[in-house]
Amino acid sequence: MNIFLCLALGLLATATLCQGFCFVLPRVLDTTTGRLPNGCIDAEGTIHQIGNAWNDKDCNRCKCLKHGIGCCSQIPRYFGLPESCKVVVNKDCTHKLVNENDPDSVCVPRGAVG
Repeated sequence: MNIFLCLALGLLATATLCQGFCFVLPRVLDTTTGRLPNGCIDAEGTIHQIGNAWNDKDCNRCKCLKHGIGCCSQIPRYFGLPESCKVVVNKDCTHKLVNENDPDSVCVPRGAVG
């Protein structure tokens, strides 16, 4: 029975590490017409149709919804990392934990905020 409990807790901890935080930005009025546009306008000024999804420059996966833009971070917020460990984010939004003092050692966080 203890084995199943340990396995379940381990799976829950892994799931927590894979999630990022989410947020919603309300749709904004078009300044020229004073009405809501037919889609969503992102931070760069690009218009996205309702239902379309994209990655923004901050590694958030966003989707245009009827009520606004819903985005979730693709990079977890780690906590409990040793000071020498840093999160390195690549241009394609992949990331890895790197120990700056000892590249051969593994950085293991206590968890992540998701």
